[in-house]
Amino acid sequence: MAGRVCRPDHTAHIRAELARSAMYFASGLVVAAAAGATLLIGQVTDLSADRDG
Repeated sequence: MAGRVCRPDHTAHIRAELARSAMYFASGLVVAAAAGATLLIGQVTDLSADRDG
């Protein structure tokens, strides 16, 4: 059993699924960061508007 080697094709579908999952995760992080930045800008804008008026 020590001489047994996995063929690269045997794990290709696993690597493809992991890569796809990583891309979805990265896309989700970008969307969450954009939403957070939008909310933060909205809060800062509201606070500065309250101080002026």
